[in-house]
Amino acid sequence: MPYYAFIVGVNQDWPEQRCSHGDIGLARCLRGQHVQLPRDHLVEVYDERATRSNILRSLDRLLDLRRRNNKRLSQRTIARKKEDLDDTLLFYYGGHGKHREFCTGNQSVKNGELHTEPWLKHSDIIELLERKFKGGTVWCIIDCCHSGGFGQAVVQKYRDATYLNVNYGCIMSVPPTDEAGLEWTMTECLIRAFTGDLKCSVGDSNLNYLSTKNGIHPILNAVALAPNVDATKDNIIYTQPSWEQVIEYLADEMARIKGNRLTTLFLGKGMEDGKVLKRPCIYRETTSDIPCSSIGISRDETWMEPFLRRCHTVNDGVFVKYVGNSVSDRNDDNTSYSRARIGWFPGRIISITEPNHSSVNEESPNDNHVMACIELYDVIFQSRWTITQRLYMNSFSSGSGAILGSHPFGFGFNPLKCATAITRLAEKLAYYDVSFPSGRSVTALWEDGKFYSATTLYYQEVNWEEIDDDLAIGPCVPLRWDDDNSVSFVPTVACIEKCSSKDEISLSNTSEFESTPTEVMMASFERAGKTLNGNSPICERSGVEDNATSWEAYDAEDCNWTSVTLMNTVAVSDLPLKVLAYHMCYLESGAFSVIHWESDSSLSVVPNTYLRRRLLIDEESDDDNSEDGSSCADEVETSGLEDVKTYIAENCSIPKGKNLSHRIIMQCSVAVVIFALGALVGFKSKR
Repeated sequence: MPYYAFIVGVNQDWPEQRCSHGDIGLARCLRGQHVQLPRDHLVEVYDERATRSNILRSLDRLLDLRRRNNKRLSQRTIARKKEDLDDTLLFYYGGHGKHREFCTGNQSVKNGELHTEPWLKHSDIIELLERKFKGGTVWCIIDCCHSGGFGQAVVQKYRDATYLNVNYGCIMSVPPTDEAGLEWTMTECLIRAFTGDLKCSVGDSNLNYLSTKNGIHPILNAVALAPNVDATKDNIIYTQPSWEQVIEYLADEMARIKGNRLTTLFLGKGMEDGKVLKRPCIYRETTSDIPCSSIGISRDETWMEPFLRRCHTVNDGVFVKYVGNSVSDRNDDNTSYSRARIGWFPGRIISITEPNHSSVNEESPNDNHVMACIELYDVIFQSRWTITQRLYMNSFSSGSGAILGSHPFGFGFNPLKCATAITRLAEKLAYYDVSFPSGRSVTALWEDGKFYSATTLYYQEVNWEEIDDDLAIGPCVPLRWDDDNSVSFVPTVACIEKCSSKDEISLSNTSEFESTPTEVMMASFERAGKTLNGNSPICERSGVEDNATSWEAYDAEDCNWTSVTLMNTVAVSDLPLKVLAYHMCYLESGAFSVIHWESDSSLSVVPNTYLRRRLLIDEESDDDNSEDGSSCADEVETSGLEDVKTYIAENCSIPKGKNLSHRIIMQCSVAVVIFALGALVGFKSKR
């Protein structure tokens, strides 16, 4: 089985470790002693040479070489089995990216003149592979922002043609709408797997780490072994991991190091059923038939701890680690099929079954635990399936099973743009109704009075910068129209699932909905199963807390805990709409709190599950409570009131002429003083 590789790197912005852990390091690995790829089987295109035309021309030449080699090989080995002639290509892209395009060195010289070329479309690569790599298997390693868009392009080709000439294994750093980090995590993982440094181990307590910009973590220096051969030393057994084990390990390391959610797609012979994924993760021919160990790659799972929830409710958004074949997947026509899945998938809890405390069932241990039915969603294939999973696990092993709440992968999107879009909807007396089923094929009424086919989007699929809200009124749902792939917010009353009746459907009158933007925003809280604390600083785990300044909140953007002040005593009517809109950045239902981020002096709302008591609190000394100190505090409070008035007046959508009373300061006490001292530079968004 011949092997080929095509590496595109537009990474001059990230020179650190590029030659060891990056795209150039991967090329060196493929040429080195562990892989020994023939020189003419590896093509590299970097930086300014990576123009659209040069990439396509270079890939075309490599595929022509493959065709000539196969022709000679088939003539020499007529009796050889057909599957032995199936080739494998590793296609790697690293750099900048858009939803449907790769960044390229976009300037080229033609006839002595400088020309600017367009970026490289994903479909350009797929069309070339489909035309010239028939029968082969392609590992597509895509490491850039919005890299999941490449997988969606493959799926689109599959649905348009109903059949693919190529078998695809796509490993992409982030979902289509997400931004990627700067680390070489994906590439380093492949290099270490191909060189035998990444091993499954039995009886070894050492953990495997990939590198980070904050310092190199210790790497497990396993004894160099022949690929997929077991060896025993001090009762420790090392074995080469399978592709499935490497990808599953990488999904965790991408989350730990970069806060990215790895996405995958497996289509075609040997990919969909997972057979290829069970093979050793090496990139050269091997005659070894020794199966990979069932024990996964040991890794650090402490990054999950802040996201493990002791309390889940129906309709909560979660992320679930899933490794294997989904057994109840559904197409749009409700036909079932099985497909290999690896990674963390977004989902929503459909139902929760409490254990039967009257008796202990030893034959069915699951009957003795809280079980949840969870609908998972694959944003790449745009399909869903359900699983039954045990809740409230104190521990879990690597692989399937972990259920995480909150935002373990960061927001992935710009929360400011999300809040801005939700605020704009509220000003039009509309809101995102998350209770409406997502991932469903529907027909929706357009402004021309006709029905068109569309699909309701999951929260994670919404691109908050590219939405059309012209029709939005009352409870709405985001749709992707089948005819032009655009996204719109459409009233839920104008959407019906396919095969349902269209009789008597019409847009509701505005008067039937909430009459003010604030009422609309609170209706969106209610539809999402959320409440806003308003009587005192509250955290569900600790009850009423008198000291509003003794709290920390989890920052999903920076993935750390930071000091905050609780501001739950501010009346809802006095809060800017955009502050309330931040609730849509979170998947959780339940209680939310208003907080002031001390790091950048901004207001927001967060789930109470994101709050905890400060680990270290510097107590004020008695000397600080002197008469002079009190006088100073009074001056700060007086001057701070004007800043708060200005801030609220400029950002809060309230009826004209509404006066702000001094009760804001009386209610917030210390919280508002600290808030007034801040720079008031806006809402929390660092991207």
